[in-house]
Amino acid sequence: MSKILSIGDQRVSLDLARKLLGRDGHDWIEAADALAGLHRAVEDAPDCILVDLDLAGFDAFALCDLLCADATTRRIPIVVWGSSKADHAAPQAKRSGASAYVDRARTPGALAGTVQRLLAEARCGVGSSVRTRPSRPSGAALR
Repeated sequence: MSKILSIGDQRVSLDLARKLLGRDGHDWIEAADALAGLHRAVEDAPDCILVDLDLAGFDAFALCDLLCADATTRRIPIVVWGSSKADHAAPQAKRSGASAYVDRARTPGALAGTVQRLLAEARCGVGSSVRTRPSRPSGAALR
């Protein structure tokens, strides 16, 4: 069974993600803010991280940068999901090291398929979730 870490401060978003991904039998870990999410990512070694784009108090893209900068978390697939009307969200998520962006308002059902694909790629050691994420400086340790 895969462990999914969901980082977000909106209960409605966390519950929707859990409902969409819960059918697949994943173990579920939640963090209510970016700092707790960083610690849980290191401590719990999830198989995939879901970051809410609308995270209050901390930029979701900066959080992806931090996760990609640390040796213990850089190979974990990251999915940014949100309801951004801005066209820049998907490309900015990729630039910040996320493996995928899912638009919660337009395609919420795509979340489960995206997570399944990234988990399969990570298990096989192939795919964008592992190999093509932009390299980040290693100076920002999370511990």
